[in-house]
Amino acid sequence: MNVDTISLANYAVKAAKERFGLTLDFSELTLPNFENLLVLATKHIDDYKSEGKVTYKIIQRTATVWGSYLGEVMRHELGGEWLLTLID
Repeated sequence: MNVDTISLANYAVKAAKERFGLTLDFSELTLPNFENLLVLATKHIDDYKSEGKVTYKIIQRTATVWGSYLGEVMRHELGGEWLLTLID
């Protein structure tokens, strides 16, 4: 299944602001915020894991959203195209 990476990346920008109070704008300058966000997202997954609530779907969604954002940053900064295909 091919994924709309631009929509996911835009969702990542919105989620970063609403859930974590971090600004992302597809620029290299906000990569430190992105790195902080990944630490927070990992903590959330660890919390779910300790509660027995981690599923493949949660991990896949987390990786897909934040991976799409990073892919779009690279596309904005370096140009080119990319495609994300999920395997069920």
